[in-house]
Amino acid sequence: MKDKKDYFELLAGYFSGNIAPEDQKRVEEWIDLSEENKRDAQKIYDLQYTLDTLVLMNEIDANTVLRKMKRRISSKDRINKVKMWTQRIAVVLFIPLLVNAVLDFFPKDETFGYMEARSSFGLVSFLELPDGSKVWLNSGSYIKYPAKFKQDKREIYITGEAYLSIAKDENKKFIVNTLDNLSIEVSGTEFNLDAYESNDRVTTTLVEGAICLYYEDGSNALKKYAMTPGQQTVYSRETGKLSRKSTYVQKDIAWKKGSVIFRNTSFNEALWILSKRFNVDFVVKKESLRDYSFTGSFTDQNLIRILEHFRISSGINYSQQQIVDDNGEILKTEIDLY
Repeated sequence: MKDKKDYFELLAGYFSGNIAPEDQKRVEEWIDLSEENKRDAQKIYDLQYTLDTLVLMNEIDANTVLRKMKRRISSKDRINKVKMWTQRIAVVLFIPLLVNAVLDFFPKDETFGYMEARSSFGLVSFLELPDGSKVWLNSGSYIKYPAKFKQDKREIYITGEAYLSIAKDENKKFIVNTLDNLSIEVSGTEFNLDAYESNDRVTTTLVEGAICLYYEDGSNALKKYAMTPGQQTVYSRETGKLSRKSTYVQKDIAWKKGSVIFRNTSFNEALWILSKRFNVDFVVKKESLRDYSFTGSFTDQNLIRILEHFRISSGINYSQQQIVDDNGEILKTEIDLY
């Protein structure tokens, strides 16, 4: 492949399944040659599926589109060959992705808009920002970021839970905004942000480096707090108060690797961890259960196994029922605890 036009056409055929066997082998060997080739292949991959989505949206309903995208994205043959997709790619890429992918091959000088991505419920997703920063999105989380960062700063928006590894750039501060009166100014660092809309708290855990929180207190005065590694802060949306404590970091970021870790974890916190990880609602039938705490590690993502741990260790019983829509599609699972 001599130029971009050559591999643009071959990669498009490769990811759509319309390619001769000899060309397929040729593409796979080329992809493995360098990191740059892998990045270019990913751009074509994203472009291919965005184009497919645009076509499908004119033919079938949105839910059917998403199901088809999930089936295609999970194709082991293509994903394993390219080696750059995460094990659980579940990001829904919107129309701006099409613009960004095309511009990478036909660059212009104009400034372009935002990219958006959302992680499907029950899955963990990974993406890389334009500056090389890495982001993992927990179940049901959303991120919005510019296709190209401004010259003076890098600014993104997150709802849900995300683990961020920020590329260091002393000339461009990095700012993370949530959907409330809280923002985080970051230097090169790693941290976890839990900011689901369904929760009245925003929890930030600093793994390494340094970050500053900017928030409005109960009187709408702007406050600043500098965090240190190993520290966790909890901001209350209702009261505007910020609390801080030392934390066992591995517990707070276990979801990134698909695990659940409890370490003397309170009952309420344990339910919150499980609800966002498995997209379930818990109904506590016996208030005295809230006095319990738990310790244990679970790496197979099996909710029933964890509930059985609750039952055996603490005598907590459970029953479950599925909430379905008019078409019989499962929307969510409800767990009663008693």
